[in-house]
Amino acid sequence: MPELINLLADLSSFIGNNSYFLSYFIMFFVLTMCGLGLPVPEDILLITAGMLIYNNVADMYLMIFVSLLGVILGDYLIFMIGRKWGMRFLNHRVFMNAFSEKRMEKVHEYFDKYGNKSVFFARFIWGLRAATFFIAGTHTMNVSRFILLDFLGALISVPLIIYLAFYFGSEIEHAIILIKQTNRTLLLIGAIVISYLIVRHNLKSKKQPPSS
Repeated sequence: MPELINLLADLSSFIGNNSYFLSYFIMFFVLTMCGLGLPVPEDILLITAGMLIYNNVADMYLMIFVSLLGVILGDYLIFMIGRKWGMRFLNHRVFMNAFSEKRMEKVHEYFDKYGNKSVFFARFIWGLRAATFFIAGTHTMNVSRFILLDFLGALISVPLIIYLAFYFGSEIEHAIILIKQTNRTLLLIGAIVISYLIVRHNLKSKKQPPSS
């Protein structure tokens, strides 16, 4: 945790020392690159965004808007790469670490279990987002459905993380713990809701008389 706190302080200082609008551009650009597998946790950048707001370096609403754009653009790009080039894309050595064989096997299992809904759930899981969106592309998931599910997930996670980091301010370690707990809770609630909908759908299907 101390190393993480120091990293957040360094990131906040680096981005905050730039001009007002350049700070937003840096946040947008790096978040977009995270979607392409840049080995920097997206949540760390969003926490940094909250710290910038706490230190009066950035505006809350503008930072949330810029962060949402960067997150969704990065997710869309990796999704389209998976859709166009498929698994061949992973043969490039630049992406072998970000999309390791072990991670891809885990994501495949996750996607086979939850299907397209995994795009929404992945927004709350550190380390599996880019790989999940890439796999969604290789499965030729409908583009509009992907954007909708990703947007809905980002609309919850991005403002929440930024606000919690802003709210706790100097006690950022409490925000990190709470963000992790909140992600787990949202995942559990989502899994329960999805399970309920699947069971209800199956029960309705059994009650319907077969068509003659």
